[in-house]
Amino acid sequence: MGVESDLGRAKKAFPYARRAVMYTPMDLADRTMDQIRTDLERVALQYGPCDLVVADIESDTPDERVLAFWKLCNQLSRRYG
Repeated sequence: MGVESDLGRAKKAFPYARRAVMYTPMDLADRTMDQIRTDLERVALQYGPCDLVVADIESDTPDERVLAFWKLCNQLSRRYG
């Protein structure tokens, strides 16, 4: 599933399946942290609990950005998990 998918519909269709959402490396690199937070909060509220996959992160994505993303995931997991 992509972050732009109808996550609520997918959760209703497969309520007992282990779900995963793909977050693109382009979104990680290009979106503001506020936009990323909005995306991830929507995922948590509409689709969680689920796995979040961020594969193929570009080598020019700053480590600090990846760490900020990871910290945000941890915060949201504690809040909504």
